[in-house]
Amino acid sequence: MKQYLFFLAAALALTACTNDDEETYVPERTDNVVHPNSRVMSRRITEKDYMEKVVNNGWKETATYFVDGETGERSTHDYYRGYFDENGIHHGGVLGAAPIHFYFKQDKLVVFVNDFEIRGDYCTNQYTPEYDWETSAIYAVEKFVHPDYPWMANYPYLYIESVDDDQMSILIPVPYTTGHIRGYLNGIYTRMTPEELEATCKQYGYKM
Repeated sequence: MKQYLFFLAAALALTACTNDDEETYVPERTDNVVHPNSRVMSRRITEKDYMEKVVNNGWKETATYFVDGETGERSTHDYYRGYFDENGIHHGGVLGAAPIHFYFKQDKLVVFVNDFEIRGDYCTNQYTPEYDWETSAIYAVEKFVHPDYPWMANYPYLYIESVDDDQMSILIPVPYTTGHIRGYLNGIYTRMTPEELEATCKQYGYKM
């Protein structure tokens, strides 16, 4: 099972309690490809940023928030670790149960995922990335598309919103109804040290 299913399951979990009668957001389209509007994603990175700061580095997931696809409002709840509501009740971290980490190589995007539900083990998936510098979108050539959501093939795998020497912010489209999105998962990633990357590759059975 491709790791995209995990993001899909997490996204559906985040939107499962929404009202189907609510108006859904139809995102901007350019050449039949879906992109976030300016309220959702006001920042972009450059090719230079990508090559100098993202590529040849491992990135570990440290937090995940939800971004409304229309207003751009970001949740204060960290769905990675879980959170306490106003009544003091803890809600489990959906994404924290199976963190997804990245290793960006020049020719491959390596994804580390704890696929315990399906395969019962750590696993990796590798994609050939294609980058759209204008929109900061990364397309994964071999991306798995769930049969119930064939229109997701038009969506990039992820967007890189910002990156500095230590941290990266990405946006992942969240499916809601056919042909529409509800919002985005905003993943916050911290750069791995060379030792952490080596240990992660070993843990997940990937040969560097």
